[in-house]
Amino acid sequence: MLTSRAEFRLLLRHDNADIRLTEYGHNVGLISDERYLSFLHKLEQVQFVKNTLQTTFITPTKEVSEYLSKHNLSNLNTKASLYELLKRPEISFEDLNPFIQFEEQIPYDVSEQVEIESKYEGYIVKAINEAKKQKREEMILLPLDLDYDKVVNLALEARGKLKTIRPISIGQATRISGVNPADIQMLLIYLKNRKA
Repeated sequence: MLTSRAEFRLLLRHDNADIRLTEYGHNVGLISDERYLSFLHKLEQVQFVKNTLQTTFITPTKEVSEYLSKHNLSNLNTKASLYELLKRPEISFEDLNPFIQFEEQIPYDVSEQVEIESKYEGYIVKAINEAKKQKREEMILLPLDLDYDKVVNLALEARGKLKTIRPISIGQATRISGVNPADIQMLLIYLKNRKA
């Protein structure tokens, strides 16, 4: 599958395939108990490392500034958690080694997962909210007898497509080529006024 064609491709990354699918695989018998326990251990490690980085702070001391400067990393102006520092594009998980020591060696797949989640956190939250919004829109049903000619400010192309396809929900209407977000807003306003 080409993820570039997926609707929520930021959530369907290769690095989180195990997180998204292992539970399902185990429930249907495709994943052994041993592999499943290993997966659960990885999740615990990821959460532990994230929590540790989120609660470990550094301040812009002379030593910190010298280290960042020496490694061509942008300077620190205010106190920040290591997790916030990791969000910077030029900083990798390994760059945090001088500021924190874990009791055990952190496996690469765990550190990679934490780094990806930190760097893309804002985009991932936005994608999750968009997916939730789309799920809510699937629940808004369009009346079968809806006269699209009565919906004001609908684009001509959208009106024609909606009359031809007759979607059953707002969610389905959003996926019709030629129906843009402004047309969806007009539909929602019309439905709201119709109920009033």
